[in-house]
Amino acid sequence: MSRSLEIKSSALLSNSLSIFLTRFFPSLANTLVLIIFSRNLAEDTYGLYQNFWIQLNVLFPIACFGIHVFVITYSPSFMVRLMTSLQAKHYIIYSLWLLLFGSVFALLQFRALQLNFIIPLFFLLSYSLSFILESTLIVFKRFKALVSISFLYSLVFTLLHFAYLHYEFPLQLLFLSLLLITSIRLMLYALITNANVKKHLDSPAEQNVTLKDVRSLWLHLGIYDVLQVLFNWIDKFIMSLVLIASMSAIYYNGAMNIPFLPLILSAAGSAILIQLATVKKEDEQAHTLKLLNQSAKMLSCIVFPLFLFLLLFRYELFGVLLSEKYLASVPICLISILVIPLRAYSFTTVLQNQHKGAIINIG
Repeated sequence: MSRSLEIKSSALLSNSLSIFLTRFFPSLANTLVLIIFSRNLAEDTYGLYQNFWIQLNVLFPIACFGIHVFVITYSPSFMVRLMTSLQAKHYIIYSLWLLLFGSVFALLQFRALQLNFIIPLFFLLSYSLSFILESTLIVFKRFKALVSISFLYSLVFTLLHFAYLHYEFPLQLLFLSLLLITSIRLMLYALITNANVKKHLDSPAEQNVTLKDVRSLWLHLGIYDVLQVLFNWIDKFIMSLVLIASMSAIYYNGAMNIPFLPLILSAAGSAILIQLATVKKEDEQAHTLKLLNQSAKMLSCIVFPLFLFLLLFRYELFGVLLSEKYLASVPICLISILVIPLRAYSFTTVLQNQHKGAIINIG
């Protein structure tokens, strides 16, 4: 048993690192762009640019409705069985759901940036589906492909923003270029997913879960994910609608999520779920305790030092990284970082594995 637990702990660290790297490069690219644009763009232009991403980050998780979180609960064979059991009407209904929120996003961008309706519409569609397929490939453990595609996407993403600063072309052309690379990433994900689905079509499903439990978990996780997004982004979303662009930029820079920290926390939780999906029922409790202890130790060593560093050096960080014109954001930042110590532990992971979505939402 101890040998098996050691293997699980090693796999936890390996899977956590792979998932983190998959999402690290886009986050790094976004952070670099945030710093560069904060220092080089006027506040109103920077605010208009960030409003696009604020509104996208509120609407795309609602469009996904927890699917990207839900699929990580299961083994590859069980997930494939679920995918093949869906009827055409289910895919049609979900397509209409995506189009609804894509249209809302497109209208917001047309009003604020005069963007062509098609660009933000397809941007939200491709962005949302990319997240779902990324989670699917995490279940298949196609980490090399994920990390490679993530790195190339992030590199081109960053270069496009440097080109925007250098050549000063319209924002519409920048977002059109970003739509192109997002669509290419989606197509690559779709091709790799299709190949892996075919490999697992005849594989027996290891998990013995009823469709009623599956449906219940998906609905609860969808609600939970939407609530989490609203708690994190609704203030920024409202500010993007009611404030002038320059004031919205000041608020966003103060209230933004700490770069990379959500990725670390999400990677640890996803890695635990991947491990637990293949554990035998009789060994489940021992493996769960071991993995949670391992995860808590790892995250505590990151979260608490980071919190103290940000608390003590917040003015210096804003002055050096984002320039002194955003020092007004620091008091907002102080309030935002007070929640960081609570993020050191993955409270919902075990409940998700046990299909206790109702308890998650009650909490």
